[in-house]
Amino acid sequence: MFCQKCGNQMQDNEKFCTACGAPVENDAETPQNQPAGSAPAPQTPPTANKIVDFVKAHIIPLAGGLIALIAIIAIVAGIVTGQSAEGIAKKYVKAVGGGELKKADGYMLISTEDAFEKAAKAADKELDEYLEDTYNCDSMKEYWNDNEEDMEDMLEDNYGKSVKVSIKKVKKVDKYSNKKLKEFRNEHEKYFDAFEMDSEKVKAVADVTIKTEIKGKDDDDTTEMTITLVKYKGKWKVFNESWSYLSNVVDKD
Repeated sequence: MFCQKCGNQMQDNEKFCTACGAPVENDAETPQNQPAGSAPAPQTPPTANKIVDFVKAHIIPLAGGLIALIAIIAIVAGIVTGQSAEGIAKKYVKAVGGGELKKADGYMLISTEDAFEKAAKAADKELDEYLEDTYNCDSMKEYWNDNEEDMEDMLEDNYGKSVKVSIKKVKKVDKYSNKKLKEFRNEHEKYFDAFEMDSEKVKAVADVTIKTEIKGKDDDDTTEMTITLVKYKGKWKVFNESWSYLSNVVDKD
């Protein structure tokens, strides 16, 4: 067969043109070598299929089988499991919108408990004493319960009962240039030092802008939020240096 875009001759089983990369548009009919009425063979997600086929066509002949296989696994794993900056940002917003603040905290670069431990140490207090004095609770469990209840009450007061927060779309993903990345490391080096983290291990930074919709029985609204994420030790995390208690901790050091 021939590519419909550039006319390059192709093998019948190819899904991407090896010359121009255009996808092959197959007719919706029973696949060859598959008996009529039989269940279709399991397939990987469409996005993953496209990437795998493209890498097979363009990277394997140039880079060699082993390197290409590693590339396929790394790229597809990031997309399918949602471990990209965009994917983590969406998970974070979904958790916050659903009132699961402790779950959202798991996507943070610096966990709330680690920050509280640091703040307590700076104040010469044990964690439970710090929580009691600062947040009127005696454990992290009570802290999360109180905050999740407060958020539920706040949403209900503003939008009525049965509030749902949903992601409408990701409007923008702004990945930092090398110059901007270096500036970010220098600007926030003291935060990383305070938590015994190496700012040089931040290999990428991205600002993800997400449009969300809040709907309740009494009112609804749309809003946008921009989340800064850093790729630290190979994983994308929400960068939370703007939290007030982190600033206090760093300033005391």
